[in-house]
Amino acid sequence: MLRVCIAAMLLFAFSGAAHSQEFEQWEGKQQVYEGEGGTRKTVDGVDFWSNGSPPRRFILIGYVTDRRHKSGLWGTIRMSSLFEDIAEVVKRVGGDAVIVLSAEAETTGAVGTGNFFTPPSGGNTWGSTTTALVQKQITRGAVIKYLVEEALPAPPPLEPTPLPPVNGKPVPN
Repeated sequence: MLRVCIAAMLLFAFSGAAHSQEFEQWEGKQQVYEGEGGTRKTVDGVDFWSNGSPPRRFILIGYVTDRRHKSGLWGTIRMSSLFEDIAEVVKRVGGDAVIVLSAEAETTGAVGTGNFFTPPSGGNTWGSTTTALVQKQITRGAVIKYLVEEALPAPPPLEPTPLPPVNGKPVPN
């Protein structure tokens, strides 16, 4: 019985270690966009935009989808590197940032344990059970590359303009 419990725990633990990122390149006519602003978090040199998009011009490179288990100890460990793993993909395909489109948990099952005890002398059986959900996290984002804006020429220096006279008298500057 102990071997079965250990084997089940190991299977559950290592099933939570699996994760993958998939990149799909965008192809289309409209690739240049300009965002309005949003919230930004920078991880490993890659900007993650949520609640909006960067307030500058950029091109759409493609889409990244990250799937990983988020349940249990291994799931918690895997979730802690979510942004770093996505940043690695973004850098590999030449992007500067990600606009996070969705992040949702999908329940794929439940795992339960139970302990029951019946006294040898008879009487009521009592016990307890615990159930934990098995969940996957699916995060999807648009991979973008910032466009370098051309610098505008500096305006010519302003020359002081004399103030108009007040009551026929010049006003000192």
